[in-house]
Amino acid sequence: MAPLDATTHVLCNSHDKGALVRKYCEVGCIACQICKKQVPEAYAIENFLATVVYEHYDKASAAVEKCPTKCIRDFIDGYPEGSSFAETTVPLRKEGEAA
Repeated sequence: MAPLDATTHVLCNSHDKGALVRKYCEVGCIACQICKKQVPEAYAIENFLATVVYEHYDKASAAVEKCPTKCIRDFIDGYPEGSSFAETTVPLRKEGEAA
């Protein structure tokens, strides 16, 4: 669970490999590990998904600009109303399609 004062978050929950994420989503985490290379103590990569290590969340914002898909966001100025981040249309998987 994220601390109330944490402002940097990875806005993705897909555990698919990067190529499949890119096929279905323009803003999903592709587990490129750029965030972890930028701030090793602030990010963990597990099951093809980056997550903020909230024990070190104060350092996590350093990787926001480096994220190629922009799924890491810093809400230092507060959280937006509505879901402007999710405006990208993501096609649903067809039944029987591999994950």
